[in-house]
Amino acid sequence: MTAAPDLGPESGLLARLKAHPLAQRGFQLLRWLIPIALLIIIGRRLTELGWHEIWVARPGNPIFYLLLVLQFLIQPFGDYFVYRNLWGADATPSMAVILRKRVMNTFMLDYSGEVFFFLWAQTHLTLKPGMLVHGIKDSNVLSAGAGLAMLYLMTLVLLASGGLHIPAGISAHGWLYLLIGSGGAS
Repeated sequence: MTAAPDLGPESGLLARLKAHPLAQRGFQLLRWLIPIALLIIIGRRLTELGWHEIWVARPGNPIFYLLLVLQFLIQPFGDYFVYRNLWGADATPSMAVILRKRVMNTFMLDYSGEVFFFLWAQTHLTLKPGMLVHGIKDSNVLSAGAGLAMLYLMTLVLLASGGLHIPAGISAHGWLYLLIGSGGAS
């Protein structure tokens, strides 16, 4: 990258809001109300399903829960190393920040964690906004590419092992066009 991109005029609205005491209390209140509201909604839905039925249907093998946690942590550890390489060791965000980004992306709204991460990095790091935007974008592109590569790898493994069968209605050329089309879309 030769020059930092021009991201347009900087808005002072957010800075003025953050400085106002009433807005600070409002932001603090939202930080608590949104998670509490989500917990209430989830609790009501689980109660509708029935707590006994949920308890009976849970996986019994503890390895399931270990793999679930490990699967959740793979992306934050990858992000940690990507940002360390992109921004340098002195500008590497802590694992707590990267985990918060992951939690927001998973449980809130897609890419809401990226917005949080950008705002956090803009406040806590001395990098230019253009470097931050491009670093976050590059990390997401790398993640999407890795996900697509794993999809293709698993599809090939399943096809080779007989775990995935091509539907009879789709010709061999149809699968080729589907693979080429999905590769070109990424």
